[in-house]
Amino acid sequence: MSAVLEELLKTTQVKPFSKQFSEYQKEWGDPGKFLAEAAVYLSTRVYARYYDDGAPHAFFGLAAASRSESVFPEDRRWWPYVQQAWFAAREKKRSPFSLNGEPDAASAPSWQAVEKAVSEGEVGSACRSAGTLLQEGETRDGIRRGLLNLALGDTFLGGFKFLYLAQSLSLAERLGWSDSSHLLFPSLHFLIEGPDEGEIGRWAKSNANRVSAILEGDGQLGDDHYEAFESRLLFGDDDDSALAALEQLGKAGVGSEGAWEALIVAAAQAAGNSKSGAWIWPVRALLVAHAARTEYEKSGDSDEAISLLITAGLIRQASRRSRYASQNRDLGDLARRFCPIDTFNTLRSVVSHSDPHAAATAAYAILGMGEEKQRELFQNLATLAAKNDGRIGQGYDLLLVAAAAESFERASSKHKEKLPVCCSFVLARLYKDYDLFGAYGVK
Repeated sequence: MSAVLEELLKTTQVKPFSKQFSEYQKEWGDPGKFLAEAAVYLSTRVYARYYDDGAPHAFFGLAAASRSESVFPEDRRWWPYVQQAWFAAREKKRSPFSLNGEPDAASAPSWQAVEKAVSEGEVGSACRSAGTLLQEGETRDGIRRGLLNLALGDTFLGGFKFLYLAQSLSLAERLGWSDSSHLLFPSLHFLIEGPDEGEIGRWAKSNANRVSAILEGDGQLGDDHYEAFESRLLFGDDDDSALAALEQLGKAGVGSEGAWEALIVAAAQAAGNSKSGAWIWPVRALLVAHAARTEYEKSGDSDEAISLLITAGLIRQASRRSRYASQNRDLGDLARRFCPIDTFNTLRSVVSHSDPHAAATAAYAILGMGEEKQRELFQNLATLAAKNDGRIGQGYDLLLVAAAAESFERASSKHKEKLPVCCSFVLARLYKDYDLFGAYGVK
């Protein structure tokens, strides 16, 4: 089947690609089979000699397709894979990086061996050791936690090192931890070879004791708690504003669940506040917050206070980099004056025609229609994200919808409405290119 993938992912014209994918789709039968083969094929081919202001995203996009698949209606589960396969076909691919070899006998697979390989820039050894340990159930949680903590402390590109690794681990988990060495390669190569940025991580470690009250609290996030928190976090002058915002939650008795909710919802508001073309920073920060909570719940984390602070610092930084003004953009103003009657058709139309304020209005209208329609709202947002060209959202759009859907379901504050509303706003903001799905037969 690798020959099929090689042929497919070298196709550069949209109509031949769409025709080939439709034919091969019947052979694969299930997206999971395509995912397993495509992930291993791409993993060692999409890396860079040097990283400066970006990184290849084809493997990240494939992991995003996997992570978001559950949000799609059953009859559209292939959509994110079609989108990301077309993106991968046009991504620059290198000669496969060789991961052959065994870990050195003197440093048999262990967390210390992985950490040593990372610090010494030995990508192949780090992948082999970590991959071996992830296949063994008794060592998996410790290695997962160690890798995530290592990546979260390096906030280059707004936390992308952590986010990339978290998606790689999620993909490896779905595929049963087989081929883990290969599946970790793209994110570990970027972690090791990419520039270091540790200022926020050092700040978080030195101040973690000041937010320890959050770990002891068990209260939910109250609406009044959130409003004060959001103002301090998004419009504070420095990182200590983020620290003060979390401290205030701890003093109010809000526990870690409520603190994570506040961070994710505030990041959604930051995305809604962003200037045109600057959406990537708050969206990436939201995804880091969501992944941090999700991944650390799986593996446990003794340094949750540090994780909360790093995430808060990233969101504050993203807000400063991207906001259009010194106050929130009011996405509810139009909703209070105008409510569409045919809400779902309106949503699809205004997102497709890049009208972000109208998209926010349609989302507000649907939110008032009950739980069943709310689930349908996220399904519509997922298909709208997948319908666009993969080069534009690079997988972030898919992950944004998935993170918003999961976070909305477990949130307690009324401010959770910001999640689908800001998601709709961002999707409408993106440039649109529907050539692929036109060729694929979607109208």
